[in-house]
Amino acid sequence: ACDESDQALASYRAAQRLHGGSHNPMLYMGMEYLRTNHLSLAGHFLKSARGLGSGDPLCCNELGVWCFKRGEFGDAAGWFNMALRLCTEARFTGDSLALLESEVEEIERREMMMVEEKEAELSMIRGKEEE
Repeated sequence: ACDESDQALASYRAAQRLHGGSHNPMLYMGMEYLRTNHLSLAGHFLKSARGLGSGDPLCCNELGVWCFKRGEFGDAAGWFNMALRLCTEARFTGDSLALLESEVEEIERREMMMVEEKEAELSMIRGKEEE
């Protein structure tokens, strides 16, 4: 698996040298680092890609995945919603749009679970204070 990742990154670096103005090599390097759970490097490359290709919904989606993996659910939801908006504006359809919608639903579900957990903790603390 490590060899495959190294080969992929070498290919993306070569593409970056050949097509310096394109955001795609940076995006794919960021995605590869996300896949291997190197979150700091992933963030660096994904943000760089976003700077070069701000209208790409895939870039926004991957930034959402990056935030999600870091536990930044609110930011993740914002990126996923932006990706959805860009898909709608660009008239993307099909699987990519359905995937984005399911990711937004998952973020909302996790946020609700976190709120419920915090409310339960507060109830327990209040119960102990009353004793």
